[in-house]
Amino acid sequence: LKPFIDGGSQERNMRAGTENVSGIVGLAKAVELCAEHLEENKKYISGLFDQLQEKYKNNPSSREDGLKVEFDTDWVHLRTSNTEPIIRIYAESNFETTANNIALKLMQDIKEVM
Repeated sequence: LKPFIDGGSQERNMRAGTENVSGIVGLAKAVELCAEHLEENKKYISGLFDQLQEKYKNNPSSREDGLKVEFDTDWVHLRTSNTEPIIRIYAESNFETTANNIALKLMQDIKEVM
């Protein structure tokens, strides 16, 4: 009979049965801490987006996948990252300077409402 799992050269080649127990426990605790505050954080970000949407109530906006606000031919889209504790800001315009200025303005708006 041939073994189902072959051994290796200790940790680097992951010998059979060797697991990073402390890493697994650490990851479990990190997931637990994130899950503890997930709903609270979602409500906080939703409230923040509500305040920004109110500030730009005279502009067309959408809450699909974050908050998108339109400015004539330009727009900005704010959305939470699925992998990092940040808000991503995407701005589009016919001019790079205008897009950058819109993004900077929204960053300032976020700081004001936090």
